[in-house]
Amino acid sequence: MAPFWRLQLVVWPAYGLISLIGALPYVGLAPHLGSVQSVIFSKAVFAAAGFLCSSSMRILYRREKYTSSWIRIAPAALFLSYSCGLFTTVCSNAARELASGKHLSEAWPGLFGGSINASAVFLAWSACYFAVRNYHALEKEKRDALLANALAQQAQLETLRSQVNPHFLFNALTSIHALIRENPERAQTAVEELSELLRRSLAPGGAGMAQLSDEIAVLERYLALEKIRFEEKLSVTVEVQATASELRIPAFLLHPLLENAIKYGMQTSAMPLKIRLTAERKGNSLQVVVANTGRWVTPGETMPSVSRNGFGLRIVRQRLEQE
Repeated sequence: MAPFWRLQLVVWPAYGLISLIGALPYVGLAPHLGSVQSVIFSKAVFAAAGFLCSSSMRILYRREKYTSSWIRIAPAALFLSYSCGLFTTVCSNAARELASGKHLSEAWPGLFGGSINASAVFLAWSACYFAVRNYHALEKEKRDALLANALAQQAQLETLRSQVNPHFLFNALTSIHALIRENPERAQTAVEELSELLRRSLAPGGAGMAQLSDEIAVLERYLALEKIRFEEKLSVTVEVQATASELRIPAFLLHPLLENAIKYGMQTSAMPLKIRLTAERKGNSLQVVVANTGRWVTPGETMPSVSRNGFGLRIVRQRLEQE
């Protein structure tokens, strides 16, 4: 059952019960409150008529958009509320006469005043209806906006992934190309390592979050590929704290950092180039450090043998922003 109907079935009987409890002490003190039976019957009919009227009001209110101006809605709400108040008051008086078995002439002159009081109930109902409806509409807009944002982020992540994979693939193929003439056997091993690296990095879902241990496994394949190329010129140490290995990070986040450490380190460090990758958990945070024995290269410094397009760090920043 829809929430609206559940509320209707609870609120109107509750209102009738509260009205009855409030009227019982005055039974016998006024002509229109002649007996408990007539009061019970009139309050029950009022609640039933209120249920029917408010349900009909909802049909009309649903035609109004939640963005409609209150200047447009207020006159209609006033008219409908008074009409429903008049109708429920007439039904209540008629029910009271039917239950008592006699004409209560004293009750009908106060019909106008009674309908005014009843219309206040329907005005309150209308205000609650629009408040709840507008709240749900705004919540739906927020959910739709979040969903649209999530889909946009996912599309951007997939775009980043499509950029990163060809980037490191180009570098890996360059390394293999250099080995083909120097050492065909090592080139063959490098192709096998590249195949495994691609298998891991191109696995479905690679654009989202991944366990640090899985990311390290991909990086170790990349490092094995680079070790084949540089041999004794490259020394790598990887230290991952046990409690950090299960943490999740943006997939493919660390590869550009490691690639830069090797690319620039080979131009600025004494041989062998030493790369150190450490990861440790600090409270609710993860600290990952990629360091080398090379020197810092200033932004304006030129390096003829190295292409400096800033692509790797740009990828890292974008991945962090997306997540």
